[in-house]
Amino acid sequence: MSFTIHRILARIEDDNERFEAVPTPPERKTRWMRDDAKRRVGCTVDSPETPQEKITAIHHLAQDEEVAATLTTDFLRRPPVAAKVSTENKVRAVEEFTRDESVAAAAATSLLRRLVAAFKAMSEDTARFQVNHA
Repeated sequence: MSFTIHRILARIEDDNERFEAVPTPPERKTRWMRDDAKRRVGCTVDSPETPQEKITAIHHLAQDEEVAATLTTDFLRRPPVAAKVSTENKVRAVEEFTRDESVAAAAATSLLRRLVAAFKAMSEDTARFQVNHA
């Protein structure tokens, strides 16, 4: 076993557990691989396989604001992805994106052109009052 694998598995604090883990590779494997060892100790892997590992990798990469903005834009351009977002989170995203008054005005204008959306919005007393007041 390579020194790298030993170094990764050295993060197992319990001596007995660590000594048992070293000669025992994961199920269906004949030897330890770096990502397997990282999974064993709970570290971020280099080649994510499970959905959670992929999500963690994306979050790690998206710490940069420009990367996060580009990812958000790309994801929102994919209708099947947007369709899986809960209504509550969609509303929160729209509210966040429309903090800018020019964006809010453009979105409101576009949405009020949709008859069903306009009808539902104007059914709410406060919204109707605000539109009439404006």
